[in-house]
Amino acid sequence: MKKIIIIVSVLFLISIHSYSQEMKLPPAIDNAFLKSCEGSWVSDEYEYMGMKWHDEAEINWILNNQYLEMKITTFGPKGFTFKSMALMTANKEGNYKQWTFDDFGLMDAGFFEGKIDSNILKIKGGTLTSSASIVLAMEGNVMTEDVTFTQEDAKGKEVTVTIKVTYRKK
Repeated sequence: MKKIIIIVSVLFLISIHSYSQEMKLPPAIDNAFLKSCEGSWVSDEYEYMGMKWHDEAEINWILNNQYLEMKITTFGPKGFTFKSMALMTANKEGNYKQWTFDDFGLMDAGFFEGKIDSNILKIKGGTLTSSASIVLAMEGNVMTEDVTFTQEDAKGKEVTVTIKVTYRKK
């Protein structure tokens, strides 16, 4: 019986060792659009809710170049700021997914998906409190984001807002 246990143990250890040698990480994502997003960005001033805002964004590859991590600081009126982040990825066919989070917590955590076609990304999705469609276009060192979203106002009425934000690479 001892011999059987020893033989089974040795075979088990050999099988674990040979399986671990076959494991490897997937290759880095190779998507020209996502690669063009990488870097430091500053937005032109834009209007939202009748007030002036601007953003600063840092976009970098993480987790074996499987995701782009976007960290944004939004600057608003009277010194108000908040932070947000997104994780972005795409497959070889340009099918895109994005998860978003910000200082407002769960109510603004979102999920978006869509398609990359050359230098344009079109996505739809939303959060617990809104739905949105976004068109992001890359032209060299300029990234233009057209956002249309619908949410309820303080009186419970559905309101649709359109914002255009232009980012410039630092």
